[in-house]
Parts: sequence; C-alpha cells; structure tokens
Amino acid sequence: MPKRLRKMLGDVNAPSVVALKELIDTQSKDTIRKWCLEYAEAKLLPIFEKHCPYDNRPRSAVNAAHEYFDEKVNMRRLPRRSALIILRF
Repeated sequence: MPKRLRKMLGDVNAPSVVALKELIDTQSKDTIRKWCLEYAEAKLLPIFEKHCPYDNRPRSAVNAAHEYFDEKVNMRRLPRRSALIILRF
C-alpha cells in the first residue's frame, strides 16, 4: 500500500516550522509527550468543551494520560479505549 501524503497548512520550509522541527528533534519523548498533553489541555480542550459541553471523552482521555505519565495508574487498569488513546501520544 502506498504511503499517504499528509497535507499541511502553510509552508513546511517556513523558518518557524524548521525551527520547531529542530527544537523537537533535540527533546526527549517524555518532554514532547508532556508538551503535547499540556498544549491539548490548555488550548484545545477549552474550544472543544465550549462547543460540546456534555462530551467528557477528551477530558477523560487527558486525565487518564496525566495519571499514566505521573505513574499513578497501571496500563492494565485503564479501560481499553483510554489505553489506546494514551499509546497514540
């Protein structure tokens, strides 16, 4: 199966994108995971919760990820869906 090309808004060679890629390359996976989780919680969840206030799945996934990364929960004790979401980080 041929590899699918990913589309990106903006220019992949823009100085800001190149600088971000270089910064990411120097960080550990744990640092990147933490940054992604904090970004999602601070920037994306408020938007989602504003438009879908009764859907708590994203908040639950973020909370489960925090517990996992803080080593407060064992992967075996998480519901399968939450475990799959965390593994994709």
